Order: sequence, then C-alpha cells, then structure tokens
Amino acid sequence: MRYVTVVARPTEGALHPLDRALRDEPAVEREAIHRAELLDDDTIVMFAEARGDADRLREILADSDHVREFTVTADDEGRIYSYSHYDPNDTLRKLLLRRREQELVVRMPLEYTDDDAMRATYVGRDEAFREAMANQPEGVEVEIESTGEYHPKAEDLFAQLTERQQEVLRVAVRAGYYETPREATHEDVAEVVGLSPGTVGEHLRKIESKVLSRLVL
Repeated sequence: MRYVTVVARPTEGALHPLDRALRDEPAVEREAIHRAELLDDDTIVMFAEARGDADRLREILADSDHVREFTVTADDEGRIYSYSHYDPNDTLRKLLLRRREQELVVRMPLEYTDDDAMRATYVGRDEAFREAMANQPEGVEVEIESTGEYHPKAEDLFAQLTERQQEVLRVAVRAGYYETPREATHEDVAEVVGLSPGTVGEHLRKIESKVLSRLVL
C-alpha cells in the first residue's frame, strides 16, 4: 500500500465563486477541509477550519448566492469552524464525481498551503495512482509533493499529539526547524502560531519526548 501527497492549484485561481471570495478576504485565513461531500441532490456539504474573523466569514457565507445554509463557531484561540451547504459549479461537481470513481482513499483533512493551493494525501494501489495521474482533472494543476510506502503508525503517532502540538509541529517542519543546518528558530515558529518562544520550545520538547519514546518502544 502506497501514498501520494499532491498539491493542487486551480488554473483560474479558484474552483468556485465561494472559494474566490474566501481567498480574497484578508480577515479569514483558510486552513483545512475536514469533510466535503456531494449529495444525491447535487449540492455540497462541507466542514472546514479557518483562522481570523468569524463575523466576516459569516458575512461572506450569508452574501453568497450559492450558499443555502451555514453555521460558524469560533474558539478562544482564533480558530473558526464552519458547516456550509451550498451549490457547486460544474468544475467542482466534476472533481467530486471523479473522486467517487477513483480507487483511492483520501486522508482528511485537506490542507490549504500558504499560496492558497490544496494539499491532499491519497492512499491506495500503484495501479490506481497511475490511472489517476494519467487522467488529470480539468481546471486544476496537480504536482506530486511526495510518495512512498504508507505507514499508518506514523499517522497514529501524529494523532496522539494535542491539536496545538500538531499545529506547532507542522509549522516547525515547514519552516525548516528540523533541517540540517537548522533554518528556523523557536522565535520563527512562535511568530506564526502566536505563542511565546518559550512555549513553543516546551511544546517541541513534549512532542519529541512522546514521538521518540514510542518509536524506541
């Protein structure tokens, strides 16, 4: 069993008018899609995560002609969670129908990159990957970021971290904290996640202790 992580970029900047409205809104930073389903009535339901101004997100969803209903909640750390039920356009509908036909499992959540592309990891057989890559969807440019044997235990380790620890670890890895030579400091990570450098250091020590002890055992 193998995995492929890809980064998908809409060729026209956005897959759907709602995507474009959220992409262009500086007060809302999209982070992840935890669930997205095309229903039998040809509408979409989505559960997503963002950061920023929850009221502004409510305004965007309320003003959209495509959104049928929605709910937005926010926590004390600035995270926003939204449920939305909306009408797709042809591009998004075709992409979701195509996903149904593929013999691949999509690992959730899907993550937004810093340049508003979407990072997704698929798990499946080599034959299914070859077929998927040979039939690229219209309206999207797909770049393979990494591939290899899929090891569920690595995912299990990550799942055992707290939500804040997962966030700190993601930022640290992407910033180059674990590169040789090191490309980022506690201060660099702290600036992104909104914590003090000391708190970031404490999180990283706890993360390393938990992960390394499980690997050795």
